[in-house]
Amino acid sequence: MKPNLKKLTLVGVFSIGIVIPVFAFSCFGSNTKLFQARADEQFLMALSESTNKLDEETTSAYLRTNLGNEKQFSYEGYSLLSESWGSITSGGYLINDDSLPGLTSIDIIFNDLTPSFTLMYSPSNDMSDGYVHEVSSISSLNYSYNFDEYNPNHFKFIANSTCNIKSIELKYSCSDYHLPYQVTYHLNGGSLLEAPMSEKYSYICNRVNTGTSDYNTHYTTDSFIFYNDNKIETLYAHKIGLVRHNIDNEYIVHEIVPSGTSIYQKGNESTYFIIAHSGLNTNNPTLWNYLYNKVSTGDILRVDKPLGTTSLTNANVKVTFYNNDSFVTKTYYNHPYTLKSPSKDGVTFVGYYLNSDFEGDAVTEVTSNISLYVKYNEEVSLRQRIVNSMYAMSQIEWTPNSDITYYTNESSKKFVAGTKYIGLPYTMGNGRTTTMNDPLGIFKSALDDDNYTYIGPTGYNSYYGSDCSSSVSGAWKVNGIETNATYTGNMIPGENSKILALGGYTYSDRTNMTKTICTNNGSTKIYSCYDLLKPGDAIIRRVSSSDGWAGHVRLVTSVDTSSQTVTVIEQSGWSGGNTTWKVYASYSYSTLFNNSYIPIRPYGLD
Repeated sequence: MKPNLKKLTLVGVFSIGIVIPVFAFSCFGSNTKLFQARADEQFLMALSESTNKLDEETTSAYLRTNLGNEKQFSYEGYSLLSESWGSITSGGYLINDDSLPGLTSIDIIFNDLTPSFTLMYSPSNDMSDGYVHEVSSISSLNYSYNFDEYNPNHFKFIANSTCNIKSIELKYSCSDYHLPYQVTYHLNGGSLLEAPMSEKYSYICNRVNTGTSDYNTHYTTDSFIFYNDNKIETLYAHKIGLVRHNIDNEYIVHEIVPSGTSIYQKGNESTYFIIAHSGLNTNNPTLWNYLYNKVSTGDILRVDKPLGTTSLTNANVKVTFYNNDSFVTKTYYNHPYTLKSPSKDGVTFVGYYLNSDFEGDAVTEVTSNISLYVKYNEEVSLRQRIVNSMYAMSQIEWTPNSDITYYTNESSKKFVAGTKYIGLPYTMGNGRTTTMNDPLGIFKSALDDDNYTYIGPTGYNSYYGSDCSSSVSGAWKVNGIETNATYTGNMIPGENSKILALGGYTYSDRTNMTKTICTNNGSTKIYSCYDLLKPGDAIIRRVSSSDGWAGHVRLVTSVDTSSQTVTVIEQSGWSGGNTTWKVYASYSYSTLFNNSYIPIRPYGLD
């Protein structure tokens, strides 16, 4: 049977910088002059019934070459055999810690035809830098392999079944064909499967996926990884929500769920959750300490086996958290080495460049010490475009060509000629209606050629601008999200305005305004709905007032579920300053709930 040969892969993120050491090998003995041997010369190490047998009681030994040089080997599972070199039991191995530079072949004579084994080989004794050659059966007692003409410096023999070995002969040229060099990758928040990211910490996590009703039998374990089908009600635990990254067995921390919040109250934002209990397992109290207040959203983690969606009742998973480092370094031996594409969600990889300005040609292969900079094409999400539109409305600078009285027609409130203002002016007059479909674009059309002085309508009821609802609906509309929402009254779910009740809180008709919605659903439910807010969503209140109804809506830019705060941009009205906007203002869940704000999402914004 033809053996299977495959390249090992190494998980990680890296930077390239190369240092090439000077190598000299003593191929004839420790007292012999050092020299570099000719490439056509062959040197030998023999392991037989009379040479280089091992001690069953230890796990390392110095073996001698035919010229008397000592080379250190490590091993496990070795047993002595008479009239043979020895036996390696299943799972045992033999590896040369010291280099045998330029290995050209390994010849093994077995005592029987039953062995199954794996040969790994590499320029260094870190086998993750090398190759794997699997042999499931042999047809002759004499087995020979030339390392696919790779000329490694190190090999590792791993027994997949008990291997009774009469002798091993190793031939090498005493020439290092794989001088190391280092590549430094400036990854800009990405990751690379073959590069070592900076590890925060790792631990063994008992894993159980729901899908059956028996998860409660594992409830008192210190931790488990839970596949989110929204069935678990567990409280009093620290929970970390994960989404799959675009590398196998790699995940991104998407959300941190506050202790005391039921997963059932969460949405399906994260595919998996890590749940760590405090003090329930006195034998392993450290996991809580690892995770609580130490893991951040955006961290990358890897597990040592795939996380499936089927129920498992007993499976331990090694979980490793990594800092999302800006650069990492990896040592290479292959000349040339073809660079692998990095991974970063939401962007497209363009190429590696020699400078941070991405000038010149992209680099695809490396053969020496080098630093590389990764260029991506940033793909701005629809949600971010909505936020960007709202932000642009809040930041445009303008000055009136003549005084403009505020839309309430109060003489004390004016946009004063010659004064610079920031952000569209607030209005609920006809100027709001005029600019409804594109508040910023239409306002800009009323600026003179220097894009600064406003020369449009100046009447208190006609000057161009926006209010809270027209700016939010305008930010949606210019980015392709069509709703029937024109003011806070028809931004309430149930008004046939293409507005969703985010999180599934209950409501009835338009008379059931937001104070009643908050009261009927309660804070626990509404808080869980706040958790689901994403950039581009909104929070809205509409309550009765002395003169009818009072309403306000804010566009969400971010949510911190750990601190239970929502950050927004809002067109907030007259304050006497040079802007009518609040930008990146943060409000606690309790403040929002007490003021009757509910979370909403327009149809078409996933």
